[in-house]
Amino acid sequence: MPFPATFASMPMTLFADLMSTPNPWWEVFGRLHPLVLHFPIVLIVLGAIWAAILWLLGRRDLTSSVVSFCLWGGFVGAVVAAWAGWTLADHEQETGNLVDLHRWFSVSVVGTMTLTALFDLMRRSPRWPWAPGARLLGLLISAVLVCIAGHFGAEMKWGVGWVLAPLDTEVATEDTSQPAPADVTSESPSS
Repeated sequence: MPFPATFASMPMTLFADLMSTPNPWWEVFGRLHPLVLHFPIVLIVLGAIWAAILWLLGRRDLTSSVVSFCLWGGFVGAVVAAWAGWTLADHEQETGNLVDLHRWFSVSVVGTMTLTALFDLMRRSPRWPWAPGARLLGLLISAVLVCIAGHFGAEMKWGVGWVLAPLDTEVATEDTSQPAPADVTSESPSS
């Protein structure tokens, strides 16, 4: 078995007893993924933008309650959204490259946000003068990763190329706003 497939099955191995029991609450938790995923995306991107603005304005210590709120709210929200998404994909038995890319980019967001939260705690001490810059870098990397993860999630939901499809000259000339007519054959009732 290749390494990524083995690594991908690790959470199921660790939580097999807990998640293998037919508990409908796990499925409900997984179905919350579309509801909870948007808030952490906004918080992470907003936190990165605000921290970058502060950095550019010369506030190198990045002491901002807005950045801290976005960082910690985005971190907790990303953990919940990734866990719910993983649970949803397992209950729906979704497989494929897009699912794998979406999953592992989401896990990388949680990983970088974990480090960024650690840098946020470290920046409060004079022992680590580099921590504010590391926090900014972590937020920027997390913002890019969450956008990539979101892109793959959107392609899973809406189809590959859905966002840019109106710009395709061949597709744009067709009226895609109306559903294709169904192939309905009417049969007259026989008497």
